[in-house]
Amino acid sequence: MPYNLHLISRKEITPEATYYTFGLPNGTDFDYLPGQYISVTVRDEEGKPFIRSYSVCEPNNNATISICVKRFPGGKVSNLLYINLKVGDQLEFNRPSGDFNLSTIRNRKNSSICFITGGSGITPVKCMLEHLLATNYKGKIFLIYGNLNQESTIFYDYLNSINPQSVQSVLLMQSPEESWNGPKGMLDCATIEQLLNEMGVPEKQTSYFLCGPPVIIANSTQVLLERNVSQHKIYSEKFFNAPPKNLEEELMDREIEYTFNNQTKSMVVPANKTILDALLDNGVSIPYLCRTGSCLNCSCKINTGKVHSEVTGNEKVKNALACQLYPMSNDVSIDFDKSLFSKFISNRDFLNVGSFIIAIAALFYFLYPSNEIHLAKGPMNTGHDDLKCMDCHIPSHGSTRQQIQSNARAFLGIDSASVDFGSRNVENAHCLACHERPNDRHPVHRFMEPRFAEARQQIH
Repeated sequence: MPYNLHLISRKEITPEATYYTFGLPNGTDFDYLPGQYISVTVRDEEGKPFIRSYSVCEPNNNATISICVKRFPGGKVSNLLYINLKVGDQLEFNRPSGDFNLSTIRNRKNSSICFITGGSGITPVKCMLEHLLATNYKGKIFLIYGNLNQESTIFYDYLNSINPQSVQSVLLMQSPEESWNGPKGMLDCATIEQLLNEMGVPEKQTSYFLCGPPVIIANSTQVLLERNVSQHKIYSEKFFNAPPKNLEEELMDREIEYTFNNQTKSMVVPANKTILDALLDNGVSIPYLCRTGSCLNCSCKINTGKVHSEVTGNEKVKNALACQLYPMSNDVSIDFDKSLFSKFISNRDFLNVGSFIIAIAALFYFLYPSNEIHLAKGPMNTGHDDLKCMDCHIPSHGSTRQQIQSNARAFLGIDSASVDFGSRNVENAHCLACHERPNDRHPVHRFMEPRFAEARQQIH
C-alpha cells in the first residue's frame, strides 16, 4: 500500500548530497528495521514515474522518516528531487523493506559488529549506528568508511561526534585536503586487510555489514573469506549495479527478445546496462522496487541464450532477476509473464502473507476441539417420537465429505443451516450408545429401516 508523505525539511549536507525529512501522519503504521530501504516514486515533467530505493537514515520514531540522496551526473531521479522537490510537496512511498538490517544478529547480542562502507553506503550504516548506540549495545562496534575527501563525506560531523570508546572508526580519504592528517588511500583488498588488523577486529566473533559500491563489497568479501570468516556472518547491500570487471571484454550491445503483458518485442541492451535498466530506458513498465536484487519483483524466465547473473554468477540460470542480468549472446529471450502461482511465490509480500494465512489455518485445524463437545450429555432425551434424525443432527460434524456436502446444500438454499468444520468424524455408534437407553423415547428402531441398510453395513 503506497503512502503519500509531505516533505517537512531538506538540508544540503555535502555539495552532492541532500537530506530529506518527511512527516508521518498520526496513526501511520510505518515500522522499519535499521538498515532497511524505502522505495520512492518520482515523476518527471511529463508525468512518467521512476522508482528508486533509498536507505532510511534515522531509527524509527513514528513521526518522521528521512532519506539522503546523493546526486550523480546524469542521475535522473536524484536531480529531479534536488531541483523540483520543495518543502510541502509530497512523494509516494512504499513500506520499508530489505534484508540488510540488524535483525540478523538478534541471537548474537554480545558479538562484535564491523561496518565497511564507502560513499553513500554510509546512509543505512548511520541508522544502524544510531540504533546500536541508543540501545547500549554491549558488543564492540567497528567502522571503516572510504571517501574521496572530507567535503564529500556524508555525515562527516556526526561520525566525528561519536565517542571513540563507543565506535572504533577509520575514515579513509582517497584525495583529501591538505589539512587531512588521517589515513589516505582506497578500499582495495590490501588496505582493508591492513585496517582490520590494525583495529584488532576479532575474526570469529564479528558480524560484518558491507554497503556501497560493488567494488568495495567485492574487495571486502574477498578479504573476509580469506580470513576464514563464515559467509553466514557477511551481510551486504549494493547501492548500484556496475558491469562485472571480469566480463568487460565480453559485454557488448546485444539485441534481446522479451515477453511482457502477453506481448513479445525486441530491443537492444547497451553493454554497460542490466536488462532491467535497458527495459526501463525504453519505457517498458517492468515492476520493480529496488534494482538491487532484494524485492524480487523483476523476476523473469530465461527461455534461450546466455546471460550473466550478478546473484549466481552463472550463465545457465533459468529464472533470474532482470536487475542483475547482462545478456551474453544475441539469442537471449526472457519472459516476465508468470503463472498466478509463480507471481505469488516471487513476490515477497504475497509470500509472507500467504505463509501467515497457511500457518493460522493449520493452527486452527490442529487446535480445533474434537467432536466430543457435540456428544449428548445430561438428562435422557424424551418426547422425540415425531422427529427425524436430521432435525437434530444438522449441527453435528460428519466426515469431511459430509461437511462439504452439507455446506454446499446450505449455500444453494436446499438446507436451512450450515455446519462447522471439525477434525473428528461422527460415528453412528455415538448415537446408538445414547439413544438405545431404556428411558429414551427416541425410537432407535428407525435405524433399522431399509434406507439405512448401507449405513448399518458400515457400522459392522
